Amino acid sequence: SAHYAQGIFQKNLSTLEEVINIGQSLGIKILLENMDRIFNTVEQIQEALTRFPQLGFHLDVGHANLFVEKNRTEEFLQAFYGRLEHVHFSDNFGKSDDLHLPLGAGNIEWPEIVSLLKSFGYDGTITLEVFSADRRYLLQSKEYLLELWYK
Repeated sequence: SAHYAQGIFQKNLSTLEEVINIGQSLGIKILLENMDRIFNTVEQIQEALTRFPQLGFHLDVGHANLFVEKNRTEEFLQAFYGRLEHVHFSDNFGKSDDLHLPLGAGNIEWPEIVSLLKSFGYDGTITLEVFSADRRYLLQSKEYLLELWYK
């Protein structure tokens, strides 16, 4: 139910506050990552970033492609670029499976995503979250990203 979901969201916010306080006491900045089922809308992320001005935003492009008709990366960048501190790249086929595939193996439009990030002036860190025992998939993703970035 919506009431139950709101309760879970509020519990996450109070836990986030505890984590932020611990982080501040240790000199560590905490980032909020968009996830697949919570903190997955502009409204939820905005609520957290408004409540905690010291919180940064961490964009996960793979998560932005789950449980949606259209990848939310552009929407998240437009809303939160000023707070963006880190990015995760991995591919999937949308729907509900967070597969962490190599770039180009799913249905995410990587040329569009990279172009979008560059158009916002992003020059920060990107983690390739390619989960495979075969290192070649990670290396292929790296080469593909570099090719797109320096195109």
